[in-house]
Amino acid sequence: MSVVERVWSDRELRRRLVSQPKRALSEFGIAIPEEVEVKTVPSKGSPSDVGEASLLQFVLTRGPLLSYFFLPSPLSITAQQAVFGKIVSKSVKDPVFERCLRQAAKAAIDKVCAPFPGSAEGQSAPKNIASENEADTPVSASS
Repeated sequence: MSVVERVWSDRELRRRLVSQPKRALSEFGIAIPEEVEVKTVPSKGSPSDVGEASLLQFVLTRGPLLSYFFLPSPLSITAQQAVFGKIVSKSVKDPVFERCLRQAAKAAIDKVCAPFPGSAEGQSAPKNIASENEADTPVSASS
């Protein structure tokens, strides 16, 4: 079962992504460096979305640096449009969602692990080394 399928079919997993985002994301191979704080903001892609959140926003901070990535429900057309600007798919099994999640997570981690503004060259935080093209490749940062 894909990450996206698990998240949007398991209410308890979504709750853990909000209450313990680093730990829950690590279950999917998305490792957030220790010095990075993560907050999950659940919301609806549109006020017309019925029921629980249809969109999860992961906000990453490290000192003055901030970045974020989103995980929209494949079942919410408005959440997809809010994130991607278009409807990507209507199936939780579509691998495009997994690729988008991993690529967005990698980009957000890279951005928040960049050198602090005004820091001397060579004083950067760890860089993300995960492959963007492999859905099963863990997303992580190393020194």
